[in-house]
Amino acid sequence: MRPTLKTERLVLRPLTLQDAKTYAAYAGDEEIARMTGSVPLPFPTISAEFWIMQKLSKAKRGLSHPYVITLQGEMVGMIDLFKRDEDGPLEIGYSMAKEHWGKGYTTEACKVIIEEASNTLGARRIVAGVFSDNPASIRLLLNLGFTALETREEWFSMARLEKASGVKLSLDLTENHKHFSAETKDAFASA
Repeated sequence: MRPTLKTERLVLRPLTLQDAKTYAAYAGDEEIARMTGSVPLPFPTISAEFWIMQKLSKAKRGLSHPYVITLQGEMVGMIDLFKRDEDGPLEIGYSMAKEHWGKGYTTEACKVIIEEASNTLGARRIVAGVFSDNPASIRLLLNLGFTALETREEWFSMARLEKASGVKLSLDLTENHKHFSAETKDAFASA
């Protein structure tokens, strides 16, 4: 995967330890943290530093491809393609600062990272796990071509301090890639 990805409005750049303070500030919001499995409440900067170090360690082993989503040079979110283990499927995860919700930035970032994974990693399938009480994220993934799998699961959320119902979704790039590529070709020509 290329270190920097560009869309019409965004630049996705490599995650660094210096992003911890900004990440902790926006991801520590209860509405955001509750929709993740790994962000506790409260979420101090030192916890964000530890989270980033884990992501960077996995990146060195090829198990994670974390990016900071920036708008005019400012961090507005995060996105990652990762594997839980070497044999596991490629999974997508993302978060966006609340003041940037509803502007299409997460969709834009997802499209470019999926396209990049298909082109550079030869990804044929990407999965996502979403808590059932996050309809906006489920809609976003469905609009990207993901399909909900029929199995429901229970996942632990650090912010909730308990398990919550979740739904798994899957994107088959062998079927969707040609349509997806044509749809995004013009919008992301500079990527």
